[in-house]
Amino acid sequence: MTDKKYNYIYHQIRDVQELNGLKLDVYHKSFLFCLESYGHKKFPSLNTLSNNAGCSISTIQRKIRDLENHGIIEHKRRKDLSNYYTIHRSEITKNYFEESSKSDEESGWIE
Repeated sequence: MTDKKYNYIYHQIRDVQELNGLKLDVYHKSFLFCLESYGHKKFPSLNTLSNNAGCSISTIQRKIRDLENHGIIEHKRRKDLSNYYTIHRSEITKNYFEESSKSDEESGWIE
């Protein structure tokens, strides 16, 4: 994947306010930014995610649960201390464009 595509998903995560009915707070976004920074192979431990996102492990666990329950990420337990994470980028992109369209309609850009 090119840097341009990664930058694009970062902008979508930054700008979207809600994903599949979940209102995103700063910790959801911080977690998604951190997870996305690992590229295709996402095997960080909870401790690593906590350190990188700047919040507690329990906060990371709650955010993972929130995002999983809304179909934004999946995670699978591994035998060691890390988990395997998958971000459903299509859900982020879909919600991003839905929000952008609503915003354009409200501002009068689209009639």
